[in-house]
Amino acid sequence: MAMLLIKNGLIHNAVDRNPFIADILVDNKKIVKIEPDMFRDGAEVYDAAGSEIYPGFVEAHAHTGLSGYGIGYEGHDYNELGDIISPQLRAIDAIEPRDETLLEARNAGVTTLCVGPGSANVLGGTFAAIKPVGCRVEQMCLKKEAAMKCAFGENPKRNYKEKGNSSRMTTAARLREVLFRAREYEAKLACAGDHIADRPPFDIKLQAMLPVLRKEIPLKAHAHQANDFFTALRIAREFDINITLEHVTEGHLVAEELATENVMLAVGPTLGHANKFDIGNRRRYGVPGAAMFPLLQMLPLSPRSILLSVQVWRSRLGWMGLKR
Repeated sequence: MAMLLIKNGLIHNAVDRNPFIADILVDNKKIVKIEPDMFRDGAEVYDAAGSEIYPGFVEAHAHTGLSGYGIGYEGHDYNELGDIISPQLRAIDAIEPRDETLLEARNAGVTTLCVGPGSANVLGGTFAAIKPVGCRVEQMCLKKEAAMKCAFGENPKRNYKEKGNSSRMTTAARLREVLFRAREYEAKLACAGDHIADRPPFDIKLQAMLPVLRKEIPLKAHAHQANDFFTALRIAREFDINITLEHVTEGHLVAEELATENVMLAVGPTLGHANKFDIGNRRRYGVPGAAMFPLLQMLPLSPRSILLSVQVWRSRLGWMGLKR
């Protein structure tokens, strides 16, 4: 493939505070150089004067491809509503590559998404890091299992209030129980070693939790209300596991406390009205709107390897309500 030289665009590189005009040399679909006034013999030249150039956006927390665009129940595959403990579920088994929302994300400059289960369950299954391009999920995946979804607060209570989970105490206790059992399961597996007859009976749920205990993937903890943040962090410390906090709607109320925790946060989305109690403080305290997708640090992936495509935005900026 011939080299591509993109000239004279206003570059926002997510590193420098201010944008700057420069040229971008792309070789074999990878950015190899950014500097002003470049010339490369044989390269295809695209004049981006008057355009703004961004690295591909990373959506840190989405259900895109799992919710069935334009479909009702038949296409809703992001929540299992019959089992509050479902760590064995995997987003890759339900992502629909032809879902219209993946095309919309791609056209708007989102080049990587972390997609997974919703927050109906205490444990909902694994997220996958994907590209929004491909006709089957294997072609899209950057990491098939990027995080384990867990949820605190209103959602597990609401979905299972008639099924034995009507308080935050119960939600926390259920999560602890699974982690205790998974730790014991792992110890028994280690003790048995190569002696198959000595191994504990296979348990798909406990097996699914082993990457969390081994710090291979983090818990991705849905939490809107401030007290839920600290319950999640307390449990993570008890079991020495990695965790990220998702949504963090009341984070502004306890910002200093969260800063001392040195934990990764995916804040948002806050564009919209407070449609349930947990997110009431989003409007009450005038929290500014924030999209969820600019959080590059949320994924354990190299931005260089993720953001191979440069989005030269002209008409697409209007989709996000941005001005050129």
